[in-house]
Amino acid sequence: MKLIFFIDSRRKIGGGSYAQFVFAKNLALRGHEVVIFAADKNFYSTQLKVETLKVYYRHTIPLFYKRIGIDKINDIWAYLYAIFVIKPFIKKFKPDWIIGYLRPSAIKAEKLGKQLNIKVANFVYENPVWMQQVLSEELNDIPLKSLLKSWKKTKHAYENSKILIPNSKLSGIKMKEWIPNAPISNPVYPGIEKIEIKSYSRDIDIIYIGRLHFLKNINELLLACKPGYSIVIIGKGEEEEKLKKLAKKMSLNIRFLGAVSDEDKWEYLQKSKLLISPSSFEGFGMPPLEALACGCQVLCSDIPIFHEIYSSDVMYFNLHDIADLKEKIELILKNKTDTVSKLPDKYTWINAAIKIESILQLDSPKILSSEK
Repeated sequence: MKLIFFIDSRRKIGGGSYAQFVFAKNLALRGHEVVIFAADKNFYSTQLKVETLKVYYRHTIPLFYKRIGIDKINDIWAYLYAIFVIKPFIKKFKPDWIIGYLRPSAIKAEKLGKQLNIKVANFVYENPVWMQQVLSEELNDIPLKSLLKSWKKTKHAYENSKILIPNSKLSGIKMKEWIPNAPISNPVYPGIEKIEIKSYSRDIDIIYIGRLHFLKNINELLLACKPGYSIVIIGKGEEEEKLKKLAKKMSLNIRFLGAVSDEDKWEYLQKSKLLISPSSFEGFGMPPLEALACGCQVLCSDIPIFHEIYSSDVMYFNLHDIADLKEKIELILKNKTDTVSKLPDKYTWINAAIKIESILQLDSPKILSSEK
């Protein structure tokens, strides 16, 4: 198949954007001709080296310039780039599918697919109804109407896509609650690459991997830690400076490493005793799976998506309960045992690519059951 992916991510990418790049890479490894149109080069996209995969960047004005109108200029540039670069390319390339995800990418995929009579698939993660259900406190009780307004064009794009591919059964069910007649396939779960396990001493007590965003509750993780713990934080985000100030105030032994290579990430996981995912909201949540593959123990917030994916392979604490989090951390670190899980064998990127392939090759993909 010939496939075009739209991944409108900036230089800092989250788990959803990362998954799109890896889906594209593994479909290319299976012999499909894949093209990615991305906004900017990022740490991961520059490492994609597959003969049948090409990546094109339109480039944006970095938001850190903090100038009025930068967002508007970037939006206009994206619009012009789609008309004068992407659209002519699609006409010449003649893809079997255009693939998007979330808002800008989904909207662009559906619009160009309709104009050029190309089938459109969109990966779906969160949606405003689901977010309002579980995040009313974190979002300061923003009315559902306000959320729906910002997602209006996305909803139209989803309704007019040939197929929607959720990254978990829960995200598919929640999408059905938002768009009851949406053509949602069975889920395609993200995964991990097969890694070489090496013999490292586990001298890092706690590791966190992910975006430094307020919904990830990393501040609560720090508040539950003791100064004597060795802590590593991998990831970038808007909460970084606040977290560094809090760590300094608490005299924590903590390293903020920012973005690291996949090779370094695997090494840090194999040197760590415990990975903690204290998030309020996830569409899937990959770091716990990566930790399990490295024999690292995992402690997750008690939210439904983690239970769907990880079941009894990880330990849970009550969301926002810092005392419970602190108690579970002490219990796990005192136990000092490596974990053994078969989940990393189940959730692999190549398995995900095979499932995507089968969905796209069927004229009428199997639709997700509405049963929970």
